[in-house]
Parts: sequence; C-alpha cells; structure tokens
Amino acid sequence: MSKNCSKNNAPRNGSNRLNRLPKALDASFVAIDERNKEALYQFVERLGKYINYYYFDGTTQKSNWQTVFNSAEIKNDGFTEPHLALFDAFLDLYAFAQRDLNQFTAKHLDYFYETVLGIEKKATSPDRVYLTIELAKHITQHVLNDKTEFKAGKNSDNKEQFYKLLSEFSFTHAQVGSIKSILVDSVEKSIIYASPIANSQDGKGEEILKVDKSWDAFGNDKREKARIGFAISSPLFRMAEGQRKITLDIEYAASNAVIPAVSKTDFKALVSAEKGWEEISIQSADFITSKTLRLLLFANESNQKIIDYNAKLHMEDYRVAYPVVKIEINPSQGLFSVLLHASVENIQIKTDVKGIKNLLVQNSLGKLDASKPMEIFGSIPTIGANFYIGSNEVFQHELTALNINFEYLNLPGMAFNNYYKSYAEPAKLFEFLPIVTLQT
Repeated sequence: MSKNCSKNNAPRNGSNRLNRLPKALDASFVAIDERNKEALYQFVERLGKYINYYYFDGTTQKSNWQTVFNSAEIKNDGFTEPHLALFDAFLDLYAFAQRDLNQFTAKHLDYFYETVLGIEKKATSPDRVYLTIELAKHITQHVLNDKTEFKAGKNSDNKEQFYKLLSEFSFTHAQVGSIKSILVDSVEKSIIYASPIANSQDGKGEEILKVDKSWDAFGNDKREKARIGFAISSPLFRMAEGQRKITLDIEYAASNAVIPAVSKTDFKALVSAEKGWEEISIQSADFITSKTLRLLLFANESNQKIIDYNAKLHMEDYRVAYPVVKIEINPSQGLFSVLLHASVENIQIKTDVKGIKNLLVQNSLGKLDASKPMEIFGSIPTIGANFYIGSNEVFQHELTALNINFEYLNLPGMAFNNYYKSYAEPAKLFEFLPIVTLQT
C-alpha cells in the first residue's frame, strides 16, 4: 500500500542539530578569501592605479596599469588580447587554490575535534514523519506491516523518496474523545490546576484566541484549582435517616517514621445524596497509629438521604452501583506531599446509625402505623403473640449491634410484678419479657 505524501506539511526532522546551530558558528560563514572572479578583476584594477610603467614614443612617457586588466575586453570569439586571456586563465586556476584555502577553518575544527579530542561523528539517520491515516467508513480495522512504504515526492536530486513504517500498525475508527491535563504547583504540591478541556483557551472549552491555534498542553496557574482526593463506594453507606456516623480507617502499607499532623480542616467530605452531592461534617481526622489514618464523618437528621450513585444526578464518572463518599484534600502546607506516595493496604468501614423511624411494623393481627401509638401485641396480648419490625436499610447490613427502644404510653408507676401482685397468681417479671429473633 503506497500513498503520495508530498502534500504533508508536518516537520520531518523536528529540532535537529543543524537547526539549532547558529549560522554565525558555521565554518563556512566567513571564508578566508570570499572574492569571486569579478571581485578579483576589480581588485587588480584598483591595484593597477599604484603600479607605474614607462614607455617611449619620441619622448619619455609615464602611465599605470589601471586599464590593463579590463574584464570588459574579454571576448568569446578568440580575439582577446593575449595578456588578458592569460590572466583570465590564471584566475580560473586560482579558484582551485582559493577553495582549498577556504576549507582551512573546517579542516582545523575537524582535526581538533576528531584527532585531538577523539570525538567520533554520529552515523546518519533517516528522516521521520508522522502520517494521519483515516480508514474508509466500511472498513472497521486494517493492519499495515512494517514493510509498507509511502511515497513522499522527489528530493532535490529528482529521486523518489519513500517513508517506511517502523513497525506493524493496526488502524481502527477509534478517536481521541477528550484531552485533559493538570499542572502541579512547583512549591505547594497540594495546589493543582485542572484543565478538563485542555485544548481550549481557558481549559474549559473556550475558543482558542491565538492565531496559530496553539494551546497550553499542561495549562497554567490561571486555571481553576482541582479538587483532589479519593472516593469510596459501599452498600454500607445506604443510610436514609437519623444520626449517621461513618468511621473510615485507612491503613497504609508502610509506617510513617514521623506521624504526620493532620486535622479535620485538612479534609472535606461529600456523599451521594438524593438531591445531588451534599457535604457532611468531619468530626475528627488523625493518625491513630503510625500507619492508620482515621476519619470520623457525621450526618445528622437535617442531612439528606444517602442514596446509590446516579450518573445523571451526580454527574461524575464513577462506574459504581452503591452510594459514594468523597474525601477531598484542602490545600494545606506539606499535607499532599506526605500522602502522595503512601500506598494504601486496607480500608475498614464502620457505620453507626441512631434514630431510625421509617420502619415497617406489624403484629399477628396485621400492619401497624409506626407514627402513632400502637398495641404491639394486640389489645389482649396472649402467649405466642408476634410483633414484627422491618427495615430495608437496617437489615441489609451485617449488624454488630442492634438496639430497639420502646416508649410505652401510660405505663404504671411501679414494676409489673408489683402491679399485678393482687392477682390470684402474682406475675413474675420474666414473664413479661419478649423473645427476640431475626428472620431472613
């Protein structure tokens, strides 16, 4: 497969040694004798003004040689004056010696670098060029082997030029979807400038204003500061209400020689809530050991319901099915540098929720309204009566502890066994204790 590349305007050599060498440093920039034949004739004509000769034509005469070597009197018909023809031939022969003389500077440099310093010249290398190849729409994939040549027109010697692939290459219709970049501050590494659309004027998609349409590949310090941190997704974060506490124990692979000093103000926590991302408070942040960072997060009753991540609602590129907790690092002197190369070995998540009220409750007689006072075992409780509590949020987790608090209405002002002691068979306290079981 060959293709004419003569219209390709891409640079072929890049910035090579010849491009970088100033012309003034080239050995041939100033020649020892720069005169051509015309300049030599002019030199002889000016010199002849100072050379006298004498002749006798009845009386003694004096003149100079200024008009003797006049290049305008040279003829191509064979009738040039003998002295002028000999002088013109001499100048042609002098040109050989002149060329050799003008090579003295280059030869001296070559001798110094090659003989005295012993520096060897690099071998020649072929030019390289980048090709843009687009597949036909009906071709999904095509492979070119490393022997494929591309025509590149003719060179200065009128010979055809060819470029050959360096290796086998496979082409598809894949294209660059977007270009993003970041720029890390040279002093404070926690300051990072983000360019979500790098090939634009402002890094956000503004039209490029430069005439040559160039753009800053890594952005600049005028760009928006990036939010840096990490995100964790887990079904344990499915917490809809109440006072919700999340404990993150982040264990690093290696211990810190000196435990870094961190505080809750160094971090910011956000959760995937039902109306978008919502910030929750960080109660504490510190290293509990030399290799374990503990973050204690808290969401109270006023915070939104924490839900599963939704790409349309939360609009970030997280490919997960569970709720997400984001921990962002606030710019802080030296903090990012401490955590930059820390390899995480393990993350332990603990959740604690208090005050859940959205429950499904029923007894042996049917469903009950959890928002109102209820007779949990019916109006006339009997042995074997059942009371059920259901919660998708609570019982989908692996529980380590579950506390259920009942608040009775119009309780007697004394213990049950004392309240019922006048009965024929006084009740014992344990007879009023229910048996609790977990049904799956």
